[in-house]
Amino acid sequence: MNHIVVYGDVLFLVNFLMDFLLLWATARFGKYATSFVRLCAAAFIGAIYGVGMVIPEWTGAYQIYYKLSFPLLLLLVAFGPMGMKRLTQCIAYFYVIGFAMGGAALGGSALLERHIPVMAGAGALTGLSGAVLIFAAVVAVGLGIVGIRYVRKNWHRQNFLAPVDVYLKGKRVRLTALLDTGNELQDPLTKAPVLVLEYGVIAKLFPIHMQALIEQYIGTDVTEILTACKDREWMKRLKLIPFQSLGKQHGMLLGLQPDRIIIHSKEDVVTKDVIIAISPYSLGNRGYQGIANTDILAMEDSLREVVSL
Repeated sequence: MNHIVVYGDVLFLVNFLMDFLLLWATARFGKYATSFVRLCAAAFIGAIYGVGMVIPEWTGAYQIYYKLSFPLLLLLVAFGPMGMKRLTQCIAYFYVIGFAMGGAALGGSALLERHIPVMAGAGALTGLSGAVLIFAAVVAVGLGIVGIRYVRKNWHRQNFLAPVDVYLKGKRVRLTALLDTGNELQDPLTKAPVLVLEYGVIAKLFPIHMQALIEQYIGTDVTEILTACKDREWMKRLKLIPFQSLGKQHGMLLGLQPDRIIIHSKEDVVTKDVIIAISPYSLGNRGYQGIANTDILAMEDSLREVVSL
C-alpha cells in the first residue's frame, strides 16, 4: 500500500504563499483597498484551513458548503466589508484568478513533471515541486501586474464621458473628457498616456506670465515656448508631444506634467503618471473639453492609491 507523507509546515507555507498571491492579485485586479498586514492575516487563515484537510478530526469542515463559503471569510479579512454588488465582483475575481493559478499548476506539472499534482481540499496544495509552484506564482503575479492592463482596457471598449479634475500647483480645474479607446497618444519618452485638453479650459492653471507665453506661440510653433521659457520650475513640467492627424502628419503639442488628475468614472481613478497635451483649438460643441487615452484607467499609480502594499 502506498503512503503519501505530508509535512505540515511545508503544506502551511505553500498554502500561505499561494493564498497571499491570490488575494494580492484579486486586490490589484479589482482595485480593492487593503494592506500587507490584512493580506497576511487572510492568507494565514487560508493556510490553516488548507493544513486542516489532512487532520481527520476536521473532516466536517470540508463539506462543499463550507468550501464555497470559506473564501468569503478570506475576502472580508483582506478587504473589509463591502456592498453586495462589489462583494460579488470580488468573489468572481477571486475564483477566476484561483482557477487560473490552479490551471497553471496542473499545466506546469504536466510540462515540468511526470506526475499530476495532488490537489487536496479548498486552498490546499500537495505533491507540487518548487518549479511548479513558481509556475503558478508567476501566473498570479502576471494577472496582478500585466493582465490587469489588458483586461481593464478591454472592459472599457465603449467610449464614454467622465468628469475629470486636473490639479496643478494648488489649483484645480474640472472638465468633461471623452474616454476614447481609439486614442493611443503617449509621451514618447516615458510612455505615459496622454490627456488632450483645450487650452481655454485649463488656462487659469497657469500664472499670467506663462499664459502670455503660451498664447503667443501655441497656435504657431510650440517649440518656441520651451525656448523662451525662463521659469525653471515650469520648464521641468513642459515637454513636446508629437502627434499625427488628418492633414497633419508631423504635428506637435505642448505637454504638461500635472500634480495629479482624478477621473470620476464607476470607480475614481487617481494618478499623476499622465501627460496633459494642450490643444490650441476647441474640440467642438460635443459636451466634452478633453480626449483621454483609456490606458489611464489602468495606471499603476492609480492602483497604488488603493492597494497600499
